[in-house]
Amino acid sequence: MKPVQFPLNVKVSGIGGAYTTQTVGGQRASSTSSAAMAIERLVDKLTVALALQPGTLTARDLQAKGQRPTCSVWQITQREA
Repeated sequence: MKPVQFPLNVKVSGIGGAYTTQTVGGQRASSTSSAAMAIERLVDKLTVALALQPGTLTARDLQAKGQRPTCSVWQITQREA
């Protein structure tokens, strides 16, 4: 796995009925349900790949103004132990 530093911003694109995250640390995720589900799957993958405890990583939608409706930016942060 490639090194990852938190917090990090991740773009999720919605194209053709699927939402796909950008690649982070060699991991990416997608969902046909929503951007939130895609980012949640990415958080799960990163948690496993980095050997972190479940619930260590959290994500929130930054809702950047001026973004296309098919694109959103989410921030993934690591909770302090």
